[in-house]
Amino acid sequence: MPQPWEGARYAILLVEYNIPGHESGVGGADKGKNGHRVDSIPIANGVIKAGSQCIPMFYVPQFYEMISIALKTADGIIVRINPGQLVGDEQDKFDNLMRECIALG
Repeated sequence: MPQPWEGARYAILLVEYNIPGHESGVGGADKGKNGHRVDSIPIANGVIKAGSQCIPMFYVPQFYEMISIALKTADGIIVRINPGQLVGDEQDKFDNLMRECIALG
């Protein structure tokens, strides 16, 4: 659905992750042909129907700084990343970022 840019109640980010080189070719067994989790777009559309923006974005570790700024300025975050999909220190870094966002309210 189109985003309600004017008059939206909240700006929500829906965060996903695609596993690089996954055998599915779309970033994971839980992804549709478009690379999104199969329920992410219906979730985003539900938020939009409720009068808020819901912008899907992919977490890309190489763009941590930019993503961090976006997440910390959003009104809300919906995380659609299964624990353990990020490897090694990347999972800890993402988890710490989520804790920082929670602390911001």
